[in-house]
Amino acid sequence: WSAKILWEGVLLKDLLTEAGINNKADTVIFYAYDGYSSSLSLDYVLNNNILLAYKMNEVTLPPERGYPFQVVP
Repeated sequence: WSAKILWEGVLLKDLLTEAGINNKADTVIFYAYDGYSSSLSLDYVLNNNILLAYKMNEVTLPPERGYPFQVVP
């Protein structure tokens, strides 16, 4: 099966650029409220349209989908 999802959010590279990127950084680490963590290389984030999504199909993400944000590669 397949599904089409309309994601709404902010590009992670725009957020990082606005915040300022340490020139020694090479990894972006994500920490979830429940203790889960994951990471992506900074190069991957900057060279792809990775979205920090807050809505899915015009609905604010529920807790089981990662509220308040979900990383969408």
